[in-house]
Amino acid sequence: MRLFRVVIFALLSILNLEVFLLIGSGFNLFQCLFCMLIVIPELIAYKKRKEIKSSKVSFVFMTIFVAVMVGWFSCFVFGFGKMGIYELKIKYADMAGYTTKHFPQNIPEGAVLTDMGLLPTIMQGDGNIHATFIAAAPVLNALEKKASAEAVMSFSAEQYLKGDIPEEYQKKAQEIFEEKYDFKDTQAQITVTASKIIYGQQKNENEPDDIMIYIIDSNFYWNHIRTDSVIVDHASGLIEYIGQ
Repeated sequence: MRLFRVVIFALLSILNLEVFLLIGSGFNLFQCLFCMLIVIPELIAYKKRKEIKSSKVSFVFMTIFVAVMVGWFSCFVFGFGKMGIYELKIKYADMAGYTTKHFPQNIPEGAVLTDMGLLPTIMQGDGNIHATFIAAAPVLNALEKKASAEAVMSFSAEQYLKGDIPEEYQKKAQEIFEEKYDFKDTQAQITVTASKIIYGQQKNENEPDDIMIYIIDSNFYWNHIRTDSVIVDHASGLIEYIGQ
């Protein structure tokens, strides 16, 4: 009976470890360690031939119950960081419902991945997947050209931060918003609050007019904003992809 429990939780531990190594999901590492905390004592007890104090039926039932719970939690969508295989993380985020169509499906030749992560949607919190690359001018220009061709609107970070987005884009955002929602007297909102280049750890002292924002798609709804965008920082050679 103890060997049965050891095998079950050892397999769960290995599977969670594989997920952690492949996509960098920290919670799966926690699941792996939790399983090992069960495996090690049980393996020691098995080798010492210690008797099971509870009934065998209860022992098997608890083993199966806890194993099912661990397996269930292991299938949840959890956040990840830069660690892992880029292509697998893109597929994982896509299966979890985050938009990755406008992301490079492979790390572009001549570019280096500097940051990547998945922030899961929690209740009404706005989750997102993001990836930032640094690249030489020719590669950056090619990636920016592709983003520009896919964008519904574009403007500089200076325009965005000063609230000076062209009126034509404000009207376009309102039209898209009203097509998606049947709300009256609600103003469409153009926002890229998930950007680390503009707001986060990668925020720098470069002039805002060196940074271009490309809105690929958005619902423009302030209460449940879902904006897919590409941010290009020409001065730093960075390009950031965001999917919500």
